[in-house]
Amino acid sequence: MILKKIIIMKIIKFFDCIDFFIYYYKNCFYICMVEQKASEHLEQASAVFMRLGIKSVTMDDVARELGISKKTLYQFFEDKNDLIKKVFRFQYERDLASITQASKSTKNAIDELIEVNNIMRARMTNMRSSIMYDLQKYHPEAWKMFAEYKNKYIYQFMMDNYERGVRENYYNEVLRADIIIRIYLAKMEAIFDQQLFPIETYNIPDVHRELILYHIRSIANSKGLKYLEKKSKSK
Repeated sequence: MILKKIIIMKIIKFFDCIDFFIYYYKNCFYICMVEQKASEHLEQASAVFMRLGIKSVTMDDVARELGISKKTLYQFFEDKNDLIKKVFRFQYERDLASITQASKSTKNAIDELIEVNNIMRARMTNMRSSIMYDLQKYHPEAWKMFAEYKNKYIYQFMMDNYERGVRENYYNEVLRADIIIRIYLAKMEAIFDQQLFPIETYNIPDVHRELILYHIRSIANSKGLKYLEKKSKSK
């Protein structure tokens, strides 16, 4: 009798474990599906904001562009401010992953910067010049994220690139790299200044390319300048 009860208890425990694992994996699958769908929405919403700007775009506009109801959109994002923050965090994480890959796949520091420019150029092709202004004025939390991304992650990437270029003997070693890099970061924001670069005359990708080339020339030694010139002629 005791043995029978023990067996029954073990069977019950076994099926309880099965139920638990079924529940667990169902929830994991559901969470993965939700995260995947959220990422798709962020990718699409990012394209909307880049194309149309931030200020004038409403949640109704985003829902319509994504082909979903406004109710469905609010299941993923609390409000427009929450959506903006998540869109830009998504962009920063994606860009950092691309930059990391470029660092691994390029043969020298100059190629690394040129490849990063190509990545950013593709991102900026359909980007409204008012994006940064709208972000700073109407979404301070998202602007703070941008400032951190620029001053922490981009700064560190540029510093790593400089140190790599010095090791490879493409950059001048005697420079105050910390100052030069901070000057470069300050100039990044100027790209979006419509008074400096009116959209009727300039486009953002071209201005960014010239900024990168200007930066390389400012830190390159004679070997680096020759390499850059040779690379430019080969295109």
